[in-house]
Amino acid sequence: MIAAAVAAVLLAAACADEITFDTASLEAGLPAAILPEQLDAITEVACPEPEFDGVARSITCAAVLNSDPITIVVEVDDEGLVDATVSETLLDLTAVEAELAGRIETDLLASGASDVEVDVECPGTAVVIAVGRAVECSGGPIGAARPLGVTIVADDGTWEVGFGG
Repeated sequence: MIAAAVAAVLLAAACADEITFDTASLEAGLPAAILPEQLDAITEVACPEPEFDGVARSITCAAVLNSDPITIVVEVDDEGLVDATVSETLLDLTAVEAELAGRIETDLLASGASDVEVDVECPGTAVVIAVGRAVECSGGPIGAARPLGVTIVADDGTWEVGFGG
């Protein structure tokens, strides 16, 4: 799973006890802070104008990850540094791809194949975990990929795979 938090991202500036905050810059910077390897995955970021009262320095932003609505909680410290955390738990699809590739390669080698190159591709780099959610991936030896249906089976992101067609 992705630990979707980024510490010490400078998106605001502090001056004495007053924080000058640029909401537009925050909204533009959150996708790169959360998923730097897939900048177009997080869209429609909307943060309210903050009303810092000297104590509470938290902003709750809304966004869309692929097609899933997500909530991003932004905490601002006294120096104006930002910590952004996605409230929902995410499944790291790059880790799923790597594990599936390893399983397929092991099975092919056990069946007598040699010098096997395996590729697995899933759409995007992360999805919100929801039990029963299906993610359509594909994979197999290079040039012979097959559909792979990955289904999330537990709240902790445990998944199973079904081999299609």
